Amino acid sequence: MTITRKLTAATITALLAGAGIAAAADAPIVSKQHTSTAGTAPLTIPGSGLKKGDRLPTGARLVYRNVTLEGDQTATFNIKAIHGKRLRGLGTKEGQDVGFVVVNRASYAGRTKVQVRAYANPNADGEVEGRIYGLVR
Repeated sequence: MTITRKLTAATITALLAGAGIAAAADAPIVSKQHTSTAGTAPLTIPGSGLKKGDRLPTGARLVYRNVTLEGDQTATFNIKAIHGKRLRGLGTKEGQDVGFVVVNRASYAGRTKVQVRAYANPNADGEVEGRIYGLVR
């Protein structure tokens, strides 16, 4: 095999390998935690008594993290209470294609942090985005 053929074969191999990497799904994206400035609840928080559109009780805040997933990807991360407060409930907006489960804890109410695993709706096509909320008081 001549040097020209070896270089051509190496170049083609490198291009094909690069195309395979680009075609693979990107890693899940999880934002840093944010605190909502909303005065009313944008969603119902199950088990807390807070319904969509209700005014947040005095001292209560909503914290959230945005999640982007594709296919069967999952992302595990923490939701933390802020400023000495405690978690009172978790939730997502209706109709979004991202759900979650609590990891390693039967009851998280009253805790300062909880680990959750987010997952994409298996019936959704392509990339999905969602927001996981925590009510803290």
